[in-house]
Amino acid sequence: MSNQNEQRCFICNKGFINPGKRLFIETELFYECNFCHAEFHKKGDGFLLKNILDKSLWNKYEGKVLSFNEIKRISKGGFSDAEIELQKNEDERQKQEEEKREQIEQTPGTPENYLSRVDEIMGYENGSFDGRFSVQLKSVDEGKQQTKRIEQVQKELQQIKKEINVTKKQIKSDYDAQKAKNSAEVAVYGSSRAMTDLRTNQKQQLDSQGNLQFEHYDSVISLIDSAIMSFDKTKNEIENWMGSKVGGSSTDKDLDKETPQKNEKEVFEEGSEQLKLETILKELDVLIGLDNIKAEVQELINFLKVQQVRKSRNLPTPNLSLHVVFYGNPGTGKTTVARMLSKIYKALGILSKGHLIETDRSGMVAGYVGQTALKVSDAVEQSLGGVLFVDEAYSLTDNDEGGFGREAVDTLIKAMEDHRGDLAVVIAGYTKNMQNFLSSNPGLKSRFNRYWEFKDYTPPELFKIFLSLCSTGHYLLSDPAKRKLAILLQKTCDQKDETFGNGRLVRNLYEATISNQASRIVLHENMSDDVLTTIDASDIPDDITSL
Repeated sequence: MSNQNEQRCFICNKGFINPGKRLFIETELFYECNFCHAEFHKKGDGFLLKNILDKSLWNKYEGKVLSFNEIKRISKGGFSDAEIELQKNEDERQKQEEEKREQIEQTPGTPENYLSRVDEIMGYENGSFDGRFSVQLKSVDEGKQQTKRIEQVQKELQQIKKEINVTKKQIKSDYDAQKAKNSAEVAVYGSSRAMTDLRTNQKQQLDSQGNLQFEHYDSVISLIDSAIMSFDKTKNEIENWMGSKVGGSSTDKDLDKETPQKNEKEVFEEGSEQLKLETILKELDVLIGLDNIKAEVQELINFLKVQQVRKSRNLPTPNLSLHVVFYGNPGTGKTTVARMLSKIYKALGILSKGHLIETDRSGMVAGYVGQTALKVSDAVEQSLGGVLFVDEAYSLTDNDEGGFGREAVDTLIKAMEDHRGDLAVVIAGYTKNMQNFLSSNPGLKSRFNRYWEFKDYTPPELFKIFLSLCSTGHYLLSDPAKRKLAILLQKTCDQKDETFGNGRLVRNLYEATISNQASRIVLHENMSDDVLTTIDASDIPDDITSL
């Protein structure tokens, strides 16, 4: 049943148009029938009709702009005079906001201006360059040209980043000066309760304005960092491709004479050890965040290299322990780093294969006597020459009523000792749970001497991860979408608990966003590349606690 505020759709005469339920596509206001989904887009003093599915009405109304009086006449009453006035006021408000936004974008030093400059460099505004480079190259010369172009874009982006940091310092200086002035006025005019309250309120307002402004600047910096990181990855791909070409031929005729390009596995297994290690470290370096983990990895590599040199010169070396404990919440990159660690061990000649076998309690603990040891032995056998990664390792002994979890741990400890030279074990889980797990078993704890903490991602890092996913999927965020995303991630981090999903949460958010975008554009008449690749603020969920 319809209420008194709803108008029957004059296209299908079955559904109703509720003026209170407004939708926005960019800055365009439109109404939608809840039955046939015909759209009435606000255009000047009337409506442009779209999405008319009834073919008999297509030629009559599709693409035509009807005035309010025509709509009222066709729909036998249509929109009320009050609603018409409300629509006109809304149009005026949107026009003023658009003029204000354009003025801000043209004002040097504002986040909007910097963002506009980034879009111009990346070619988003005129479509000349979408921020992604092709690595489907035909010649080495073409690869060099692509690399040079990438480096020029990166240089321009770095310059904007430097300017933003200078602007932030100036803003902070201005805020500090204003707060000092307020304090001085309190000293001059006295510290009455009224004066103190006034200055406290002013300080809070200054802090709030400063934090919000800094968040906007940081969002632009995050976008720049993500673009530069993406370009670094593309440069590496181009350089690897050029390096695989014999003699660096530059013509299609020369390329025909070259040996076929090797696949990733062949390059990894046959290339020089140093080149392989550098490639792995580059892959690690482009990962977002994880600064302390990158330092830990480098420290481990340095130690292993020195021990190898000592051994080659018949100097005493300690028994190497390749096993590591990973602490941290879900979605912080533990599995990714474990996989890279196995490749590093292989590149250094310490492990024979360099692969990763991932398991958990279900893959190691059985429900019957004698079966647990077999499951653990099978997991270890598959992992020989590589890394056995045990996720949520603490669950092995949690609620261990039959003692099968304890049996799994004991079997694993023995296997770690028996295969010390060609097996690395990485156990991972929540920080507190892992500490309790290791403390309860001294034998297991003694096998580990490296403990790496995977910290939660910060809001800017989560922002970069989301942008990276968008870049991979060939999506672009509109300015309002960027602002909404930054605010949403900050709010989520402020309210996080020990189960915070980090990167997994961002991936879920990304998948929900592109799903919403698909639902929004599916009925568009002409799906241009811009429509297919643009994510608007309305596509990003308002709440991600349930993701």
